[in-house]
Amino acid sequence: MKFLADIEVEEGLKDSDGDLGSNGQVLSSTSSGTNWIDAPTGTIGGSITDGRVAVGAPTANSIEGDDSLKYTGSSTQRFIVGDGTTTPAIFIDGLVGYGGGINFRMRTPNVSTQNESEIRLDPNKYLQIRSSEKIYLDGETNGVVITGNGQITVKEFANSTGPTHTAGFGTLWVDPNSGSANKLYYTDDVGTDYDLTASSGIGGATVATQVAFGSATTSAITSSAEATFLESAGKTLLQVGSTGGKAQSIININQTNNDTSRARLELSRNTSTRGFLGIAYASTDVTLYSNDNLVLDSDGDDVIITTQTASNVGVGNTSPTEKLDVTGRIKASAGVQVGNETGTSAVAGLVGTLRYRTYSDASFDYSAVDVCMQDGPGAGDYEWINIVTKRW
Repeated sequence: MKFLADIEVEEGLKDSDGDLGSNGQVLSSTSSGTNWIDAPTGTIGGSITDGRVAVGAPTANSIEGDDSLKYTGSSTQRFIVGDGTTTPAIFIDGLVGYGGGINFRMRTPNVSTQNESEIRLDPNKYLQIRSSEKIYLDGETNGVVITGNGQITVKEFANSTGPTHTAGFGTLWVDPNSGSANKLYYTDDVGTDYDLTASSGIGGATVATQVAFGSATTSAITSSAEATFLESAGKTLLQVGSTGGKAQSIININQTNNDTSRARLELSRNTSTRGFLGIAYASTDVTLYSNDNLVLDSDGDDVIITTQTASNVGVGNTSPTEKLDVTGRIKASAGVQVGNETGTSAVAGLVGTLRYRTYSDASFDYSAVDVCMQDGPGAGDYEWINIVTKRW
């Protein structure tokens, strides 16, 4: 039988057994006829474990889930994306073009939509974070890092009187009443406003390699050929004075308090101090100190300890009484030369002193070597004892 046009059924359709069927049944065809049957109940296959979020499996009418997408339940109400083995991501696709963008909204339960917060990616690919209250960027101990071009744009503050300060926080804001420049302000946690665009520049000028220092003009710097800093291959040079400079070139390291402070010029290697030239505390002494050998050297010329006739040099003691006062033995790889004593009297201060002297009489010339010795128990019992005398 063929139908060449639409048909209308006014009563009902009978199956092969002559039954009209009941409400909700469907007419099913078989190889031998038709039959009214109950509508089959649909079932979903697959399996899911506790906490995993169900998603459609590749097999039709089947679900599956894994540890990369979980829901913690009503106690904490958290969705967890990622299983710790790969980099997780959540993609939200939005409309393209005007009026499009992607919105991710958050709202505290039982409050109006006026108090919700929103993270939005607009059609121009600008990421916006909006909140009816404060927005906190908290990096805990490591701070907040802004990458890319490193730019932060601050919109002018809606309230012309500026923000209300909050204890423990500072606020950056733009004043809409500061003219076309729209000045940037910082408000501290006690409400003090600081104009960050106020002019506080440093004037003046410097010359290449010259060290900059404050000039006589306030808020200005200058430099001089008498103080230069230069880095070159294998050398870092800080120089004071020049060939055509002042009569004196001085580096002054001042001790601020004689009783509790020190002033020193330190020499270090790999940040470890190796020696220093300095003064300390109430002492008037100047100390040249080395952690290892202290070498006084000259390129073929003399090494002069002092040019002052009244000065003495002590080795192993801090209170020398002679030109060279040594606490300990003296060792010489060659001879030791002595001359005559300026004083002729043998006294306690000269005990053990050798002297070489020459003299003459009417008949001969003499040379003699003497030693000062104590020759009795008395306080003045000292005498020059002749060791050897030669005459000619």
